[in-house]
Amino acid sequence: QWYERAADLGHAGAQNNLGAMYFDGRGVLRNPLEAVRWYRLAADQGHAVAQTNLGLMYGLGLGVEPDLKAMADLLHKAAEAGEPRAQAQLGRMYLDGEGVKQNPAEALKWFRSAAAQDNEGAAFFLGVMLQRGIGGPRDLEAATAWLRRAANRGNRLAMLELAKAY
Repeated sequence: QWYERAADLGHAGAQNNLGAMYFDGRGVLRNPLEAVRWYRLAADQGHAVAQTNLGLMYGLGLGVEPDLKAMADLLHKAAEAGEPRAQAQLGRMYLDGEGVKQNPAEALKWFRSAAAQDNEGAAFFLGVMLQRGIGGPRDLEAATAWLRRAANRGNRLAMLELAKAY
């Protein structure tokens, strides 16, 4: 009720949170269309987390037609604003060439930024890229440090890569 009141008054944070409630079905019936509506209102105000959430909805095709270009555009805005989930997902898109032109150096940049903000998935990808010299020079010492950081946060793939490295 309070989120709805604040969201109706234009509060971007409340709009994003209400979108998340509709996405998850917390306190309301799960409704991806309503989630998109609230995320969009907040994203249009420049709310970086809402931009990320809306971008991911485009990627998943939930409540909207799948659109990797729209996903990339929204994630770029959020990533530029410093949102680590957006940075990590944008890194994946550049690494795989999905919705954007494949660019390992750009992927490395976004993974590095997200990993520095304790995004464990980004730390894993950064470690692997540095280990293999993808997107930049090979740096085994830094790779091991990032993989260890991700592994210490419970990333099983990082644990596996560390075991292989040792």
